[in-house]
Amino acid sequence: MICRRLHLIIFTTFLLSCTQSQVMSTSTNPNDRVTSMNQEKEEREREVKQLVKELTNNDITWDGQDIGIVAILKSNRAKRLVEIGEPAIPELIAAMSDESKFAVAHVILTYISKVEFTTIPWNGLEVNLSFDGRTLFNPDQRFDLVKRWHQWYRSTPRPNTLP
Repeated sequence: MICRRLHLIIFTTFLLSCTQSQVMSTSTNPNDRVTSMNQEKEEREREVKQLVKELTNNDITWDGQDIGIVAILKSNRAKRLVEIGEPAIPELIAAMSDESKFAVAHVILTYISKVEFTTIPWNGLEVNLSFDGRTLFNPDQRFDLVKRWHQWYRSTPRPNTLP
């Protein structure tokens, strides 16, 4: 019986000390919360920049089906950018000017924005699937697509389709 009481006292003391340290470490100062939010935002911006820097058009796979062309994100970095969502949009629009990234940036932007689109052409992107498994697209398409994404991003409210 004495052992149980001793264990109970030790356990209760432990819980109280944990609770006190949590209370002491949780700041009620609004400036601390703002600083923390700014740090999180800066970390996310660094992550987005790094992910976009590493993107290539090879981060997607294209598949021709009865319903049209389907874009499948195959890299974790592309999937992570979709998860991040809205904060990634400006960097992705900037990446559209890069010939080696424009198609994957366009696909990720389409998924983030949830705009309605046709599958042929794939939201305005002409995709040619060859019989040998290669995917080809004219990189000159990126100029028109980046203009359309800029227009969509600046619109209030944002349209349901890419202008």
